[in-house]
Amino acid sequence: MDKELPPEFTADIERIVCAHPRVHGVHAVRTRQAGHTKFVQLHLELDDKMPLLEAHGITDAVEEAIMRAYPEADVLIHQDPISIVRDAQVNA
Repeated sequence: MDKELPPEFTADIERIVCAHPRVHGVHAVRTRQAGHTKFVQLHLELDDKMPLLEAHGITDAVEEAIMRAYPEADVLIHQDPISIVRDAQVNA
């Protein structure tokens, strides 16, 4: 059976992600643990006009930072343009 990880874990993941200087934010962070594996899913907020190659490199760097802190983690990252995130917040 799996379970959601404690809020402190999620806060640490958010801290790790936002430490990258090109990341504007993070949202939709979901965590769970099944056995010894921690599962982390999140959405990165990146510049609208960032080339895909740069976004991919940033995503890899963020994933590596999470894996250094939590080597037992399985990490899935989605990339969102910052304007879409801001528009969703305004229209909420």
